[in-house]
Amino acid sequence: MDAWNVCPTVPPPSNLDHSGRMVWLALGGYPRLAADTVLTKGVQGNLGTVIRSTIRQLDTVFVNSPPARKSCYETLIETALNLTGLERKRALFSDGETEAVLGELVETLKEWEAQERKEGGSPCVVEVIQSQILGMKKVLFGQGMVSKMGEAIQGSLNANDMAESFVLASRREIQGNVYYRIVDEELSKLGNDSATGLRWLRHLGAVQVSSNPVIAARAYEELPELWAKFSSIMASHPGWRDNPERSGDEIAMFATIAALLPNLLDFRPIALLSDFREGMVSIQLNPYRAGSQEGSLRDAQKIYSILREILVLYDAHLWGGAAKVEGRPNVVFKVASASAVAIEITEALDSLGIGTNNTVTFTVSQEIELTMAAMNGLARAQRSGTPITRVYITNMEGRLEDHLRETEAAKLLNEHLEGAGQPDALVRQVAMSLHVQEEVEKAGTTEEKVAILCARRNLKTLSEDWFADLIHERYDISQMEKDIRWAGIFVTRRVYGLAFGPRAAEKWSKHLQAKFGLSSDQAREVVSMVDLLPASKRREDDTYQVLGGKGTENLTNTEFPDQQLKVWTYSHRPGFKLPDFENTLSDPPDPGALSRLLAMEDFRKAYELTEQLSEALSRIGFEVPAEEGGLGPSQWDSYGPVQKTMREFKGAYLGFKNKLVESVGQRQTVGGMVN
Repeated sequence: MDAWNVCPTVPPPSNLDHSGRMVWLALGGYPRLAADTVLTKGVQGNLGTVIRSTIRQLDTVFVNSPPARKSCYETLIETALNLTGLERKRALFSDGETEAVLGELVETLKEWEAQERKEGGSPCVVEVIQSQILGMKKVLFGQGMVSKMGEAIQGSLNANDMAESFVLASRREIQGNVYYRIVDEELSKLGNDSATGLRWLRHLGAVQVSSNPVIAARAYEELPELWAKFSSIMASHPGWRDNPERSGDEIAMFATIAALLPNLLDFRPIALLSDFREGMVSIQLNPYRAGSQEGSLRDAQKIYSILREILVLYDAHLWGGAAKVEGRPNVVFKVASASAVAIEITEALDSLGIGTNNTVTFTVSQEIELTMAAMNGLARAQRSGTPITRVYITNMEGRLEDHLRETEAAKLLNEHLEGAGQPDALVRQVAMSLHVQEEVEKAGTTEEKVAILCARRNLKTLSEDWFADLIHERYDISQMEKDIRWAGIFVTRRVYGLAFGPRAAEKWSKHLQAKFGLSSDQAREVVSMVDLLPASKRREDDTYQVLGGKGTENLTNTEFPDQQLKVWTYSHRPGFKLPDFENTLSDPPDPGALSRLLAMEDFRKAYELTEQLSEALSRIGFEVPAEEGGLGPSQWDSYGPVQKTMREFKGAYLGFKNKLVESVGQRQTVGGMVN
């Protein structure tokens, strides 16, 4: 526990009431944890009493102990943000009690700041607020939505009244944000594809965090202070230094936990308030073990055990005597669905009540197969009396689109080169214009060289000048580009319609009751705990095209920080009206676009069912066409987007692991201290 440093290493004193525990945590150096203790079921109807008592105690400390003033400010500001965001609704606080308490918090902050100004010098609240904004600006190196929110808040600050202006500006940015509205109006739940900025996303209503090796590695770049945390963990594992290479996978596991643990803690109140229906953090399993059920289960159970040990004590501080969860982690494991083994891993983990998030998923058949596996696993857990958790089926919309564009562009360019007089010279010319001539020269065949030119990093749309100049006379690439942009959206809509459309829950429930002997309530709970997770979007419109109607269930849109920024920016356009996008998830595909896309072999594989899956769904009671163009589980590993994504994930994991191993190898123990 010392190495993780997420809460005091001893339980809270038993003689403390709720406000006393808040003060004790705040002064012990855990102001965020102190503020989060408000987000518990026992505070409903008692919020004013708890906060007023806390304010009185902290006020005495503020007057008599100037060194503790920073912690006092941090605790009240974090509490105010919790009551500004959607957390207040999850805790079932009424608008009346929330407004009254917010007013008292702001008034106290103003009084403290005024007192410090009278004493002379800069109030320490300035440092507290600057730290908040600096943390926001670190998200995606300043290029994410939370970063821009931080800039907007900073621009609204009153230098003579920092505390109140910060709280009011934060409230305006949170409650005016389009994601806050999407979640509050129940058009979709919100997830986040990043390891930073999570408290602000939580205020906007986010209930899920997704990660992969790329995200874990980037966290150490965005937050260099994570290396200090890693050093503490390393100091508690002296055996790593004996042979870092041999311990590489274990080192990477602990470093990933260090990067994502703050996310679990930020979302911990949401998980406990919802009985683990929300607030889940997805940790990707080692991609090199994606084909091993035994290896994947072993890694998942080890991470789960480490987190449980941390959270047992954390929960005692967060919920006090009300904690009844014994440290059950609010985590699910991302299963790379690169082969049929993913079905077995999914069902096995879900049956243990641990939970999964299927990733590297692009096709309707993949996602329906995995939905069935997840429901089977959850049903087995229900039957055995094991508590179940929210699980996810990811749809990697943007990566499918990228693959189709790359594949179709390469076909067109190869056809063009066949009729060109000097194809090699033309390839060299294009490579030089894109500054990839060295990479292209190393490639063997012309097809390999063309694949490099048409990769997403060089061809983000078919309208790129170099490509359009070569191809436009022979092909309508403008129409092709428009069609490809709908590919991932069409797949998402079809998966949702098949798995969670009208009367789908009833069909699944009856099937699960018959197959596993569940009660109707148990079966309905299983179905309610599986969410489709549209992800890897490329444009702002991609999110708006997969929103549900009011009261939508089984849907969590998860976004990268840069995608959030696009969606947020789009909402500020003149004439924007969120109701215009309600229930786009149920819109039928444009027949012309769908027909043209189905002429692309790899889209047909993504969109259609397999013969076996069509038959299985029909037996459950779904009316589905007899199709056979989809990919069966034995074919998943041969599908282009699967291969590309696994190469990226493996490369990112290996790069991250090697960097960590090198760091461990460079450390030496001197006098018992790690240098």
